[in-house]
Amino acid sequence: MELYAALVVFAAVLSLFLAFSTQGGNAARARLDALTRPRESMPSEASVSLNQRVVSPMLGGLARTLAGVLPKGYADGIGKSLLLAGSPMTVSGFLTMQMVTIGA
Repeated sequence: MELYAALVVFAAVLSLFLAFSTQGGNAARARLDALTRPRESMPSEASVSLNQRVVSPMLGGLARTLAGVLPKGYADGIGKSLLLAGSPMTVSGFLTMQMVTIGA
């Protein structure tokens, strides 16, 4: 019981010391300042369209799933054809376009 009381007192003193030390206060203040400062490198949600935030990643995931189900030779053939055509489109982008046109 005495050992338990001594450990509680030690933990209390240690936590008070760490709370009032100047180094810890500055580090906490720096973290809070970093969180409250606006980030210039990240675009705000208002400037990014719903298509870029939701629709494109969802269709890309479906296309990757479809590419995983298709025979490897088919997806490789599409990739080679796109490369020879000089198209900047990826295989998953091409499969997304196929899904959209078939669904329409």
